[in-house]
Amino acid sequence: MNCTVCEGHVVRALEGICATEVSASYRRGDARCAVPGGVAARTITAAVQAAGYRVLGVEDVAPGGGGNCCG
Repeated sequence: MNCTVCEGHVVRALEGICATEVSASYRRGDARCAVPGGVAARTITAAVQAAGYRVLGVEDVAPGGGGNCCG
């Protein structure tokens, strides 16, 4: 991501897979979201890639720890 427009693209992509609490930061180079149980990391990766962005990894964080993270 290079700008706030990119952040919006990633947020909308993640919201499209039923993610909530979605945020993205081009400055940090990551996105954070909460997803319902059963949503696989590959689904998160595919959504972000379909929006035209590269995923470096998906981190599963315990509830209350900020949700999943795409960096």
